[in-house]
This record gives sequence, C-alpha cells and structure tokens, in this order.
Amino acid sequence: AVEVPVELLAGVVPVEPPPFVEADRHPELHALGEERLQPLPDRLRDPRVVDHDAVVVADVLAHHRAAEGRDRGIPEARGLADGGNGFTGDSFDDTLGLALGHTWAISPTMVNDVRAGLSWDHYANGVPHEGLNFPPPELYVPGVPNDPSLNGVTLIQPTGGFRRLGTPGFDPTLGRNYEIQYGDTLSVIKGRHSLKFGAQFRRSAFNLLQLGSPRGRIRFDGQFTSPDGGSGGNPVADWLLGIPNRANISLGGTFHNRQNTYGGFVQDDFKLSQKLTLNLGLRYDYTSPIYDTHDQMANLDFATGQMVFAGKNIARLSENGQR
Repeated sequence: AVEVPVELLAGVVPVEPPPFVEADRHPELHALGEERLQPLPDRLRDPRVVDHDAVVVADVLAHHRAAEGRDRGIPEARGLADGGNGFTGDSFDDTLGLALGHTWAISPTMVNDVRAGLSWDHYANGVPHEGLNFPPPELYVPGVPNDPSLNGVTLIQPTGGFRRLGTPGFDPTLGRNYEIQYGDTLSVIKGRHSLKFGAQFRRSAFNLLQLGSPRGRIRFDGQFTSPDGGSGGNPVADWLLGIPNRANISLGGTFHNRQNTYGGFVQDDFKLSQKLTLNLGLRYDYTSPIYDTHDQMANLDFATGQMVFAGKNIARLSENGQR
C-alpha cells in the first residue's frame, strides 16, 4: 500500500501561487554547463539573437549566429506539490552557429574551396523553479533513487479530472548537442576536362537526459472503490486507501551518443564537342554506427536470448566502428 501524506492533499484543489521569489542558480545543471538559468515572470519568453556576416582577408567568409531564450511556466500547486506538465518549470535554449569559407585561386586553372561549420544547441526544459530537491521522509516513496539531477516528489495521478501532484514526468529534460562539418573541394581545368576532387566529414554529438518517470509515477482510477471492481469508484478514495491501479519508474541517466560520417568524390565534366559533354563521377559515403562515450548501450542477441552490453560481454564500439 502507498501511504499518501496529508500535506499533498492541498494540491487537489486550486491554490493561489505565492509571490515570485528570486531563486539561486540550479546546481543540478552544472554537469551540462549551464550556469545562467535565471528566474523569469510567468510564461515569459525572452529570445535574443545575434546574427552577422564578416568578410575577412584572403577571401575568407565568416558567418556567425547566436540565439538564447528563457522561459518560465508556473504550475498551479507550488513547492514540492508541483503537479505541473510539459509547459511548467524553468527552461532555456542557447544556440550557436558558425560557418567559415575560404576560396583559394591557386592558378588560373586550379581553385580550392574549403567550408567548415559548427552548430551547437544547449537546452533544458521543465526544471522545477524551486530546484530538484530530495523529498522529506514523509513524502518519500521507497525505492526511488536519490539522484541530485532528478530529485523530486513521486508523481501521483488520480483520474476523473483531479489535478495530479508531484514533479512531472520527463522533467527535467537536459540536452547539449553539436554538429561539426568540414568539406574541401579542389577544381582543376585540364584541356577538355573539368575535374573536381572533394572530401567531407561530419561529427554528430547528441547528449540527452530525458526519463518518462524518473521519480516514479503512481496512478489511481477508482476501480478499488467501485461497486463492481471496475468503473464508478472514486480515484481520490483509492488514493487515500493507498491502492493504485498502476505504478512504474524509469531508471537511467544521460546518454552521450556520437556518430561520424565520411564522404569523398571525384567528378569529371568531359567536353567531347560543343554539343556533347559527359558528366562522370564517383562518390563514396560511410556513416559509422552510433556509439555511447560511456558504453551505455545494449542490445538483444536473438541467437542466445541474452542482453549484450557494450564494454562488458562484448567489446565496446569505438569511434571508427571497429569492435
């Protein structure tokens, strides 16, 4: 049975939000590098964009774009009771884009063109404004881990139009992703041949913390107080009796996925005559398997019916795809 503290019952009826109070930074976000999460008024979106081009010496073209946004949504219940949804809590989204290009005329018949780019996105959604705090003993559900990056009150969900209580699922969602691209193309004119040789490289990184029920989720639908054990009962009565119809918890943490893509090509525009040109070319691309920098990946071996784990009962998958 689940014992429901009386303190949480205050969240079943609407309450007036207390005055806005200045909060400290969120230390639980420091692992992902965020140190500037500031409290904002209710539902305020504050986007800022910096966008400019610059042409530097030696035919180098540079483009830079940066944007940041802050958002805050206040749940109806405050403090540990929370009961919010995907639109409540403190959020931020910082993006950065940088592109560089260099065209070098080596000779009248030879030109080299280089392009490089970086895109970076760092974001957090649904961070409780009061912080991710471990609940006091009277509000703690046994078995829920004490994780400073995920702490909060187990989510209680009665059906029938009653507001839920506890820290919402999928909160917080934290991410930091980037893409690095590089390409180099050499163009050569030789007689009736217009030749091009090129290579590209792309590095993708995807870091994400997003768990559906990291503090547990307990549902009450009234079936245990209904006359026939089906419909017609009271979900709050089931809650007070401590008899849920369903409960679950999501375990895990941040994954750090990486992937590399390589490409190369050769092209020849061969002018046979003034009326006929052959466009010839060959290209090869290779995309490495996705791997986790901390080996937090597993798969099911259908031949044995066993789980296999990277870096444990199989060799880890390295950056170049070799085992």
